[in-house]
Amino acid sequence: MRRALRLLAQKPPPRLALIHAMQPSIASSIPAFQQLWPEAELVHLMDDSLARDVGRTGLDESMSKRFQALGRYAHDAAGCDGILFTCSAFGSAIEAVQRE
Repeated sequence: MRRALRLLAQKPPPRLALIHAMQPSIASSIPAFQQLWPEAELVHLMDDSLARDVGRTGLDESMSKRFQALGRYAHDAAGCDGILFTCSAFGSAIEAVQRE
């Protein structure tokens, strides 16, 4: 039992990708995590063209593919355990990432 507890204590902190579409969301997310989940290791990914482009194209297939690419990068390349999109305006594109 003690060995199991030691192994649990040695478990690395969760690595979370926060995917941002706007610069201000990075600054506002940092204190929230410091207060509520300080042990989490954050990886901030940002594509500030998402908001502009969705205004032109809507949430079409190309936007969903961009979000899926960001999600794959967060998981596969950055090794994140979880993903948080910091803007809810991209609902169907975010849902496509969840399905993957």
